[in-house]
Amino acid sequence: MEAYHILERIGEGSFGRVYKARRKFTGQFVALKFMGKTGKTPAELEALRNEVHILRELDHPNIIQMLDCFETPKDVVLVTEFAYGELFSVLCEDKKLPEAVVQQIARQLASALHYLHSRRIIHRDMKPQNVLIGAGSAVKLADFGFSRQLSASTIMLTSIKGTPLYLAPEIFTDHAYEYKADLWGLGVMLYELAAGQPPFYANSLHGLMAIIMSERVRYPPEFSPAFRDFLGCLLERDPTKRRGWPDLLHHPWIAAADPAAADAGASGAADVGAGAGGAVGRSVRVGASVAAAAGGASGVADASGEGRTPSPSDITMPAAALSPSGAGSGRDRDRSGVRSGSRDRSGSRGGSASSRGPSSGVAAGTAAAAAAGAGDGRGRSAR
Repeated sequence: MEAYHILERIGEGSFGRVYKARRKFTGQFVALKFMGKTGKTPAELEALRNEVHILRELDHPNIIQMLDCFETPKDVVLVTEFAYGELFSVLCEDKKLPEAVVQQIARQLASALHYLHSRRIIHRDMKPQNVLIGAGSAVKLADFGFSRQLSASTIMLTSIKGTPLYLAPEIFTDHAYEYKADLWGLGVMLYELAAGQPPFYANSLHGLMAIIMSERVRYPPEFSPAFRDFLGCLLERDPTKRRGWPDLLHHPWIAAADPAAADAGASGAADVGAGAGGAVGRSVRVGASVAAAAGGASGVADASGEGRTPSPSDITMPAAALSPSGAGSGRDRDRSGVRSGSRDRSGSRGGSASSRGPSSGVAAGTAAAAAAGAGDGRGRSAR
């Protein structure tokens, strides 16, 4: 702690607290995420250290960067680059984004996921609350609290982790799943950003599961044919038919993304450069001003055992999926996809920044760092 000046608290929740700080003797702003150890089970402490282990190995322009980590008698403290806000706040303030802007965001998130999946890491909690706005308005994937790095002998998972609204059908059906579950979540998120509402919602968790597993996706008429086709590649219920890598990076809607096009009908423009792991945009201005938000959410489902032994030919990630085989109006549902009354549109989360909730706070100097979470019920993550 001697290396940092704490400036202000920017988030708090059941997991702990997030502070904006400055590294001493420099002008570098960072985020300090204090994750309490008191009262945690050995499994929960292991999950905290797993998040640290995964972040420590990552280096990608569209993934939040971990700068340091240390432990005190009471906390595990994660130091990350400082982000200026989160995509969820933009969605709350602007209600929906022009397709050209969504296209730039999609390029960057596709790059980030391709990078993760090529390293056998599954994020398992894709949603707007876990996408932060960094330096130069680059979007940055954050919150690796549910992530899992697969070993050479494990390519499939079985535990339920994530937020129900964004969970792939194979997870609800108790089938083993792999990286393509992240791609389904990406599809739900992109649809929501462009339409202003997700493709699936219901009055109960059971109803939501039934819709996700059976109801045909209906696209708003303003979606371009190329965008619909791209979403169709992601929102394919059968994971063996869902498009994977590297095909998604070469899809016309992604490959033809024009940085200048984000200006059209939007309050921002895109500035795109080549991204690591698959030529994807580095930065995009996604709309109105955003503030660093904070919030927290509780779990929805338990974890069960994970892991399946693959055949020798199936070890490499990403690989072909190995698992077995809506729309409507109304923004009056929480982030679980279950209706629950009107939602706060201010973008203020009024809760905790969380790596267990809707988004995680993170931070940095040359870049910037941030915290996140959702206290309005939008992000019910299952652990």
